[in-house]
Amino acid sequence: MKRLRTEAAETRQRLVRAAADRFQREGIDAGRRPMKWNALAEQSSSLCKAMSVIGDRWTILILHQCFLKFSRYGEIQSSLGLSKPLLAARLKKMVRLGMLEPSRKSARVHEYLLTEKGRQLSPVLLALVQWGNALAEEEAQPR
Repeated sequence: MKRLRTEAAETRQRLVRAAADRFQREGIDAGRRPMKWNALAEQSSSLCKAMSVIGDRWTILILHQCFLKFSRYGEIQSSLGLSKPLLAARLKKMVRLGMLEPSRKSARVHEYLLTEKGRQLSPVLLALVQWGNALAEEEAQPR
């Protein structure tokens, strides 16, 4: 049993060395750590810049709620079941980026309205909804 474990460990080491050699030959930095989320905005790629703004799941879902005319803080929070601190952080970021505009109807009612920049994402959200519908239909079909 001990011999089998030793052989398995040696095999793993050989595989790791072979992969590292291949990465080095092909110019791939095998020692590089995964890119941090905040570093996306600093990349030159347009996709990276867009993902840095809308890439986390809550931002997309908050935008979806705003497109569905849920504009009050409490409506968004209860419809998504999102914690208040997380929702507040996402809304603050979206306001800072110019996607939403805060509005106060009274001291107690906080609303967030889509700006032109936010409304420009409607084709993206519609495409995601259509893609999700197609996935749901696919899963519903018997195999």
